[in-house]
Amino acid sequence: MSAGRKIVVVDGGLSTQLESMGCDINGPLWTARALQENPTA
Repeated sequence: MSAGRKIVVVDGGLSTQLESMGCDINGPLWTARALQENPTA
């Protein structure tokens, strides 16, 4: 792994939390879309 690169682990409870915050979790890339549209969510 390159120095300075970060790894983020997305666990199973994330979808429930993001959905409760109003994020759209439909579609195969919902996690990437949610992180791109609202990275502080």
